[in-house]
Amino acid sequence: MHNQSFLDDVKTAMQVAFFKQADMHHVASDKSKTKSALLIIVVAALLSFLGQQFFSSWVKPALTTGLLMSLFQVIMMVVGIYVMSFVAQKIFKGSGAHDAFFRVLGFAVIVSWISLIPMLGLISALWSLALVFVILKAVHKLTTGGAIGTIIVSIVIMGLIGMVTAPLFGGYGMGSIGKFRGETYKFNTPYGGATMDVEDEDTFEMSVPTEEGTGNVKMEDRKMTITSPDGEVMEITIPSYE
Repeated sequence: MHNQSFLDDVKTAMQVAFFKQADMHHVASDKSKTKSALLIIVVAALLSFLGQQFFSSWVKPALTTGLLMSLFQVIMMVVGIYVMSFVAQKIFKGSGAHDAFFRVLGFAVIVSWISLIPMLGLISALWSLALVFVILKAVHKLTTGGAIGTIIVSIVIMGLIGMVTAPLFGGYGMGSIGKFRGETYKFNTPYGGATMDVEDEDTFEMSVPTEEGTGNVKMEDRKMTITSPDGEVMEITIPSYE
């Protein structure tokens, strides 16, 4: 078998984008696709920056600012994929490997290339959301409820991580977490109500109901701990920007 070029992998990514599950499983099982998955994510961030420069009438960041925002976007996308995989596996009992999930979802990010034209951003977002749902079911073998629950919990976690890590990139994250400090929030998942307590910008805790009991996500002193309903623990450490 000959070595495939990046262009060949882009063609495969288009098949993933059109929900071809055979291609999803092929990418998931092929470790050589990891580099291409990361490159697709990098290109997506750069195209988003170029779109702002040439097609947006109101957002035109300076070159240095735009490149920092692109770097932040790449890091957050990579972290987001792995966080989602951790949530799927540890809380909702997904069976897929983290790297396999990264490869497939990384290939799916090709959908966001159309964000070169900012007016197509909403189409890209909705398309991507549908792909995430399908990929969670294909790679992690989740139920429909588990896939929806994973998406909801991951969005909340990444919103908070974005706020915490924003100072690393001069504040190009998701705004100040100050307005959330000291609050308790409730939101619905397919298995019931989840709660989130925010103590400060470095500490929050979330309880998440699942089919098999309640899972927990906690961040304290820049360490995130994800605990499955059966007590299995996964830890993620976020580097300090101080």
